[in-house]
Amino acid sequence: MHHKARTLYQHDRRLFNEKAVLNIARSGKFSSDRTIAEYASDIWGVKSCPVERDLNGDTVLADAAKH
Repeated sequence: MHHKARTLYQHDRRLFNEKAVLNIARSGKFSSDRTIAEYASDIWGVKSCPVERDLNGDTVLADAAKH
């Protein structure tokens, strides 16, 4: 598998980049996200703190301070 990726990278950088981006986009939620959520819930006994985003997509930290 590494040989195929290396060869594609050397000969067709555009296609390699396209495949890399699609691979990342299709990966879904990272396992570390699940692990951290489980530790927070099961071990530390804390709830998640939702953080809203404003119209620009920036986090609104004042909302997090309310929780």
